[in-house]
Amino acid sequence: MNSFSHIMVASFLHRYIREHHGIELCPGNFTYGNLLPDFRPAYKKVPHEREYWARYLKNEITRLSDFKQESPCFGVNYSRRLGILCHFYADFFCFAHTPDFEGGSYAHVRYELALHRHIRDIMPALDGVDFGGSTDKRDAGAIQGGFTALQELYLKREPSFDNDIAFTLRACVEAVTAIAGNSVVMKKPSVGQLITEPAKG
Repeated sequence: MNSFSHIMVASFLHRYIREHHGIELCPGNFTYGNLLPDFRPAYKKVPHEREYWARYLKNEITRLSDFKQESPCFGVNYSRRLGILCHFYADFFCFAHTPDFEGGSYAHVRYELALHRHIRDIMPALDGVDFGGSTDKRDAGAIQGGFTALQELYLKREPSFDNDIAFTLRACVEAVTAIAGNSVVMKKPSVGQLITEPAKG
């Protein structure tokens, strides 16, 4: 995807995850993370294809899941890192980044520009779509396995702009909600609360 598409995807994801799952990311830094791999040399020099980044992303999922806090509101660093993960997921579900895409750099740019126009046109209709997601606890292997299953299904479909955006949003929502769900821990009640609060049931 091009930068304009990454911005639109980041904005949609931030709103969707907040409204449907109660997870609040720092919007500016989440968007920044969604853009960063296209501009920072360490990310740019390696093709944005799954085979090159699978281990890095699994390790990052583990590191983010291991971070614990009591609130579902996440700060700048966590939000940025989730944004970086979403950038790669978005590229992995872009046909121009798959082995079946034929054409050089010019064709790649043209495809991503046409994809952006399509995303812009259909974005208002996406608010009514259920992209799933769950904050249930899952380990990094299960989260990565969910992504792998989605990509295998994606690659079996005929290429289309609709597939690109639908699978991107589904994969990102599932990953972000699972990782954030792993990070949020319930605050343990104090001894005083256990004594003074009435028993339930």
